Amino acid sequence: MKNFSNLHHEFAYREKELDAQTGKHLEWTESDQKKRIKRAQEDPLYFAKEYFPEHWFPIAFAWFHQLLSDLWYNHLKSFHVFVGFRGAGKTRLSRVLLIHSNIFGIYHFFGITSRTKDLARAASRLMKLELEKNPKILADFGHLVDPTRNADSDWKTLPTAHNELGTVNRCYSLSSTPRGELEDIRVDFLYFEDVEDFESSINPEQTDKRLSILKKDFLEAVHENRWNALMNTNNPVETCIANRLINMTPEERNEEFPKSRVTVVPRWNEGGYVNEAGEYVPGNTLVMNKPVDEETEWPLSVVRHINGPNWPEKDGYSFDSQEAMRSALEIDVETWSSEHQCEPFTPQGDVFKRENWNNYQFLPDDATGIIWVDPAHGTKTSYKAAATILFSPTTRKIYKLMPFCRNSGWDSLFGHLHMVLNRIGPRISSIYWENYFGQDSYICFQEIGAYRLNFPLPIIPDQIPGEKHTRCLRYEPYFNGGMVEHDPDFTRTEDGVTAKRMIVSYKRGKGKIDYLDATACGLAKLSQLIGGFNQDEDLQEQSKPALYKRKKNKYDW
Repeated sequence: MKNFSNLHHEFAYREKELDAQTGKHLEWTESDQKKRIKRAQEDPLYFAKEYFPEHWFPIAFAWFHQLLSDLWYNHLKSFHVFVGFRGAGKTRLSRVLLIHSNIFGIYHFFGITSRTKDLARAASRLMKLELEKNPKILADFGHLVDPTRNADSDWKTLPTAHNELGTVNRCYSLSSTPRGELEDIRVDFLYFEDVEDFESSINPEQTDKRLSILKKDFLEAVHENRWNALMNTNNPVETCIANRLINMTPEERNEEFPKSRVTVVPRWNEGGYVNEAGEYVPGNTLVMNKPVDEETEWPLSVVRHINGPNWPEKDGYSFDSQEAMRSALEIDVETWSSEHQCEPFTPQGDVFKRENWNNYQFLPDDATGIIWVDPAHGTKTSYKAAATILFSPTTRKIYKLMPFCRNSGWDSLFGHLHMVLNRIGPRISSIYWENYFGQDSYICFQEIGAYRLNFPLPIIPDQIPGEKHTRCLRYEPYFNGGMVEHDPDFTRTEDGVTAKRMIVSYKRGKGKIDYLDATACGLAKLSQLIGGFNQDEDLQEQSKPALYKRKKNKYDW
């Protein structure tokens, strides 16, 4: 009952804080009061700042707080799962929005639900406390809690000029649901808080059971014509409800939970945005603020955020990469991935097993190979990857060195390629450039990078056919078969940490895979050059002519 104890402590602290304000005169004129009430009714985020302690919301709200506020008031018969990073303020803001809805009659029957009824009751008690003792709310709206219905698990706000019917607030749990209730009105807003935690979500069978309860005992027990449901949650482990819903395709999710949407807000935004369905989408697409779409009735409050913290007012603007931010905050990779980026992965690896990650002690003299580059676009916000891959005919193993895996412009990428050639140039046959290396890019390279070592890069445009995820899975037998070994310094750079995580955290058909795909393409190309990795014949004799016989053209060095 650790969470319940925390809520109990929070209640005691807040009650003491409110008692200290009892009887204090608020110097608000009647004219100011009318303006304040009107603005509070129209702007829930203003209401949060104006009526509650400054230390509750000391930092400017971010775009996703506005989105969360919009989700409370859409009346779309929708089940929305809002997955946000730890510390995003989603729980506190949602409690304030529930109080706001009680005051202004946005909904008339709240179902407050947690994994146990004690947890739901404790959260409910905190919200009711504000209506009973918050001096600013009392001054503007009077006493709102019905004295004849005032239990912590079942209470009601009185009808007022702002809320003609009043609002019922009732607590539920996964074992005490609203199904079958005979009430004059049915639940029109289901608010889920602390439905699961790490311990309760590591069992897939229990997660399946909870999903079934949500669907059959909650979402089918709501008001027929006007309802909404919101679940605030983190994404701690692969088997939790949030991650299960995230990993469903839109078609699967719509079949299992009609009118459901999932919004994922990571701490660091790799060029993502929120689409018209309210879902977080990675990429560099510009999405402007838009009003409610009359056809879909979906409120849009989306802005462009590229390669930076999703809440820069809190985390600052100084970090130039996700890894720099993680390191500065001293958060380990696994915790950062799950609690902060909302991307949990199996610690031992799903496809590429962590136990099969090997480092070599020395690099064989006959290890030679290529660099495969996924250049993306030339802007600094586009994600680029370069995989240096060697093969030794003597050991018949694959060696990976000096990864490049980040958002960058041309300068950083060409600088990395020159660095690799400067260190192990005689071992590298060519640099293969995914897709077509255009004239503009080559001119850009000449201007930016060629002067550094006084020779051009041996770049050859090429393409490995097939879909990205299919190519990545072809790398699995080599990795898990013990044929791949890494430079001992591989993960001593930000790029290396990101590259390793990209491989070990990979799930079939999901996730960010730029470096993994560059590795798979490079491996396929190297296999073509030397005639395969598992032939019985002597690979050493085969590999030399293929690797060192190059066509004389402007890319040679």
